[in-house]
Amino acid sequence: MPVSLAQKYAHRHFSVVQALRWLDCGHLPDNLRAVAIVLTAAADQLLEQLEDGPQLTRGLHALIEAKDCMVRQAVLDSEG
Repeated sequence: MPVSLAQKYAHRHFSVVQALRWLDCGHLPDNLRAVAIVLTAAADQLLEQLEDGPQLTRGLHALIEAKDCMVRQAVLDSEG
């Protein structure tokens, strides 16, 4: 099982780690995970480049919102 972003970045600020919990997509079925992983990968790449701060945390929350929307759209698409 791959390491979650929250585990990978456990040394980061508490607010960053808490936000990363919501970007985990390991629990999703394959079709939904394929959509969510794009945003999880973006978060991972950004965390490699950026330091902790209020704008990073806000940006992670925006990615969480985007992930939720895209997963919901994938559910709607699968319904027909």
